[in-house]
Amino acid sequence: MLAVRELPGGGYVAEALADGQGALTATFESVTESVPAPVRAVVVSAEMIPASVTLRRGESVELAPVYYDAGGSMVPGRVSDWQSQDEGIAEVDETGRVLAVSVGPVDVSATHEGVSAIAQITVSDPPTVGTVGTRSVTPTGGTVGGTVNPQGLPTTVWFEYGLDPQLADALETPRQNRSGLAPSDVVASLTGLTPGTTYYFRIIAENAFGRTVSDIYSFTTPGALAAPTGLTAQLVPPSGIRIGWTDN
Repeated sequence: MLAVRELPGGGYVAEALADGQGALTATFESVTESVPAPVRAVVVSAEMIPASVTLRRGESVELAPVYYDAGGSMVPGRVSDWQSQDEGIAEVDETGRVLAVSVGPVDVSATHEGVSAIAQITVSDPPTVGTVGTRSVTPTGGTVGGTVNPQGLPTTVWFEYGLDPQLADALETPRQNRSGLAPSDVVASLTGLTPGTTYYFRIIAENAFGRTVSDIYSFTTPGALAAPTGLTAQLVPPSGIRIGWTDN
């Protein structure tokens, strides 16, 4: 706990090596005296274990600060003052247990004698899906869209579509990536459709915490235009021509 060394100019200095109860002893002409010397290391840095974690709303995690002295040795047995940057997102108790409350990012810290260890907490949920519908429809194609909130995690989004009302054997649009905490618009084009046909579709969004599938919606492509009949042509002097037909 203590190490004593002699100074070049005379005298001695005691260095603290570890926490505990030490003693300083001096002897002069067969007379020895001792005095108690409690030792307490000075904390100069800290880290949090784990340093970052992602939680689903309602989940919890135990954090543990690790404190170090000037020599880089761990200093155990320190009491920490715990604090959440935003208790509306995550709460922390006096033992370092963090409870995820609502979606968002937040820092949680443990502090001892002015030295802090910090953990970055991300609270998330499965993605949510907002308004879904068609943006445009032609006889052979269409554009569908919807809004997705990724809930703070990288999220993959796509549409399923097909002729079956339950979307059995559905086709899929290319995957799209979304992130952030705000609703994001997602649009996809459907091609190669048949005129005058009812199609069904839905949007699907998936992140690390789960998959969200929307209700199934439908649209009907317009019928193809029939070719005109009764085509007539009449010469109009001196150099014109009048064309007529019947729409079907």
